[in-house]
Amino acid sequence: MAIETAKDKIKLSQIVGQKHEVITIDGDVIVNDVKPDILKVISTNGTICVYKKEVLNGKVKFEGCINTYIIYLADDAENNIRTINTSLDFAEIIDLENCKEGMTVEDTLCLKGFETKVLNGRKLHVKAFVDVGLKVYSNTEVEAIVDITNDDSNIQMLNGSKKILSLIGENTGKTTLKDTININVEDKIADIMNVRFSLTDVQTKISYNKVLIKANANISVMYLTEDNRISETNGVIPLMGFIDMPNITDTAECTSKVALKNLVIRQNSAEDNSLYVEADVEISCRAYEAKEINLIEDAYSIENDINIKRMKIRARAKEFMLKESVTVSEKLQEPELMYGRILGVNIVPSIEETIVKDGRISYKGKLSSEIMVSSENDVTTVNKEIPFSFEL
Repeated sequence: MAIETAKDKIKLSQIVGQKHEVITIDGDVIVNDVKPDILKVISTNGTICVYKKEVLNGKVKFEGCINTYIIYLADDAENNIRTINTSLDFAEIIDLENCKEGMTVEDTLCLKGFETKVLNGRKLHVKAFVDVGLKVYSNTEVEAIVDITNDDSNIQMLNGSKKILSLIGENTGKTTLKDTININVEDKIADIMNVRFSLTDVQTKISYNKVLIKANANISVMYLTEDNRISETNGVIPLMGFIDMPNITDTAECTSKVALKNLVIRQNSAEDNSLYVEADVEISCRAYEAKEINLIEDAYSIENDINIKRMKIRARAKEFMLKESVTVSEKLQEPELMYGRILGVNIVPSIEETIVKDGRISYKGKLSSEIMVSSENDVTTVNKEIPFSFEL
């Protein structure tokens, strides 16, 4: 007699490959005709944008640019500080086993630092070192037998249950931020010297067949004035966007991410003491449904020979994120810092070791700090690496 069964469908989102790699992006930079010659480079900084990414068979491809600001000491009578703004375009391919075309990639790109070499007074060579983290997901639908429905089979069953997350869907969209940031009334901008841009406080809200994603764009701009002063302005600009998500319910669990695709910052008219900010931001969301499914652990019948075959699958039981602030303090006793004037500070945090054990996660990392200092006859940078560790 044939055994009739009831089945439940589960959609799984599984990580099939992940990789961590440091890549180098480089290029030559020509000094614009309106800028003076270069005596020496003081500092290089930038913001990374990713235009496009895709999963191919056995590899991941991504394209973007680094908006780069090169601060230098001019080879002129006054030895003024000047800035060159350029763009380093890139198209990179990273090999990753088990990846197939059509899968989803989640990327994290972080600038670790720059190496800038003066080739001559009008030409530079810039290398940017980018820390790349990749996770590739595959979506698979499986069926679980949850019951035997024969009315007259006299089958006895031992049942169990499992709580898992079943994928409802995933989608990606784009939203654009347009706003202004005010600068000091007395300032007339000559050059933008440094831009720091970050996206924080990501929140999601579910509406009918859509997911609303909200975040804050934190922007800090250091600039040189026409009377040769260095100043800074900061702003927090909210952004929001919708992603289509058919069949989503109010009880769904969502994981969302925002990433910078393109960034434009320029001064508004000379009469308007403000900076124009325009950013294209990629928003993505993966939505899950919490399900408790009944599983047949064993079955017995005096009338039928029953042979149960099992298949192991990896499924998520819970989706969560822990967040904690860590304060790192260090006293730097460098001669340049003691007798000079600090013009600006750029700090890049990085995690170098992660250990998961006994319900705790231990992190070890460093703060790569670059401090721009002005002394009586020179402008230089002090570079210092500050180690730190913490536990969650």
